[in-house]
Amino acid sequence: MPSPRIVCVLGMHRAGTSALARSLMCLDVGLGDNLLAGGEDNPKGFFEDLDVLSLNEKLLERIGLNWASITLIDPKELTGEKHADLFEKAVNIVNEHTSKLASWGFKDPRVSRLLPFWQKVFEHLGLSAAYLICLRNPISVARSLRTRNNFPATWSHLMWLLHYYSAFRNTEGKPSLVVDYDLLLSEPRMQIERIASFLGRGVDEFEERIRSFANDFLDSKLCHSRIPETSEKHDYGVPDLSNFHEWALRLANDDPAATSTCADISLRVERSFQSMSGVLELFDNQKSRTDSLLSKTTELEEAKSFLKAEAANLKAWNNSLESGFNSLRSSLIELQSAKDSAIASLQTDIRTLHSQINLLGDENAALKLDCDNQRAEISLIKESLVSRSKVIDRHFIRDLTCKSPGKTWRRISDARLILKSGMFDSEYYLRRYTDVAISGMNPLAHFLLYGTEDYRDPGPSFSTSDYLRKNPDAAASGMNPLVHYIRYRGAQSLPQTDEESDDR
Repeated sequence: MPSPRIVCVLGMHRAGTSALARSLMCLDVGLGDNLLAGGEDNPKGFFEDLDVLSLNEKLLERIGLNWASITLIDPKELTGEKHADLFEKAVNIVNEHTSKLASWGFKDPRVSRLLPFWQKVFEHLGLSAAYLICLRNPISVARSLRTRNNFPATWSHLMWLLHYYSAFRNTEGKPSLVVDYDLLLSEPRMQIERIASFLGRGVDEFEERIRSFANDFLDSKLCHSRIPETSEKHDYGVPDLSNFHEWALRLANDDPAATSTCADISLRVERSFQSMSGVLELFDNQKSRTDSLLSKTTELEEAKSFLKAEAANLKAWNNSLESGFNSLRSSLIELQSAKDSAIASLQTDIRTLHSQINLLGDENAALKLDCDNQRAEISLIKESLVSRSKVIDRHFIRDLTCKSPGKTWRRISDARLILKSGMFDSEYYLRRYTDVAISGMNPLAHFLLYGTEDYRDPGPSFSTSDYLRKNPDAAASGMNPLVHYIRYRGAQSLPQTDEESDDR
C-alpha cells in the first residue's frame, strides 16, 4: 500500500488510543502542535488535536448526542447542507495539517462514530487515508470508565460495542489494521513493525525513536486495568459483544480466517442494535436527563458551597467590623481623654503666659521710664557740654591735660582759633559720636586730643580724613587738621565731611 497522507486512529474511550497515536511519531507521522494537554486520567497526554476535538463535539451536539451516547448514528445524519459550516472548518483543519506534514495522524474516539463525515472531507481534498483500530478488552474499558466517570459496566459495554462496530463498519473495504493495546504494551517493537509494514515504511531508520517510545513512554501505569485472556467467554450483558470481541482479537493477531466471518459478525451486531434501537434511544434520553439533573445538582451543590463560604466570609467580615468598631470606639475614648488633657494643659500654659506677659509689661514700663530718665540725663549732659565747649574754663583745661600735659597751652591756643572760626559744631559732634556724649568729656577737648587719630569730623562742613588725604603736608606737620586748615588754607578750599560725601 502506498504511504497514506492521513493516518486516523479509531477506538473506544479509555482503550489506549493515546498511546497508539503517540507511537505514530516513531514512524515520522506528525500529530501537529495544537494538542490537548494531559490530565490526571492521562498524564502523558491525549495526543488529540484541539480543533478536531472541538469540531467533533459540535457535530455530536448538533445531532442531539454526546460522547457517551449509545445510539447508533446513521451515516446520512453526518452529511448534507445542514453541516456545511462544520464541513468547511474540517476541510481547513485537514488542509492546514497536510500542507505542513508529509503524513498527518490524528485521533479522537468520537471519530469512530463520526467517520463518514471525515471521509467526505478526505474525499473532497483528494487525500488517501489509512485507519488504525486500537482494541482493548471491554472489561478493562468498563473498569476505567467506572473509575473516571462512574459509568455502569453495561453502559460501558454498549459504548464499547457501538464504537468498534462503527469503526469496522465505516472502514470496510478501506486500508485498516487492528492493534491490541495490551500487545502494544507488552511487545511494542513487534506492534510498531506491524504498523510500519501496514503503512509501507521500514523501521531501521527509526530505531532510536522506537526504543525511546518503548522504554520511556510506555510503562505499566498506562494500563490501569488489564484482564488476562482466557478460553472462556465473558458474559458482558450485551448481545454479541463477546463474539465481536473474540473476532476483533483474531484480527489483531493477523488471523486470516477472521476476515471471512467479518460480514456475518457485522450483520449480527447491526441487527442487535436495530432491535435495541428504541430501548437504547430511551436509555440515551434518560441518561441525558439524568446527566442534566446531575449537572444541575452539581451546580446547586457548588452554589450551596459558594453561598456557605460567602456566609462564612460575611460572618468573619462582620466579626472583623465589630472588632474594628470596638477598637475605634476605644481609640476615640482615648483621643477624647488626650484632647481634654491637652486642653487643660494649654489653658494652664495660657494663664502662665498671661502672667508672664503682665510681668514683662511691668518690666517694660519700668525700663521705658528708666530709658526716659537716662535720655533726660544725657540731654542735660549734652547741653552742659555744648555750653562748656564754647568757653575755655578750668573744666576744659582739665580735659585737655588728660593726655600729654606738656602740650596743654598749645591746645588752648588751637581751641581759641577753632572757636573763633566757628567751624566746630559741638551738637553735631556729640550727636555723631555718642561715646563722647556718654563719657562726659568736653567735645572740643576730645576733638583736639583724639579727633586726628580717629579721623573724626568737627562739623558737617569739614572732613578730617578727606583733608589729610588731599594734604599730605598737614599729616606730616602733626598739627590738628582743622587748625592746619584755618591757618594755611582758609575758607576757600573747605573740604566736605564724610556725611556730605555719602549723601551724594
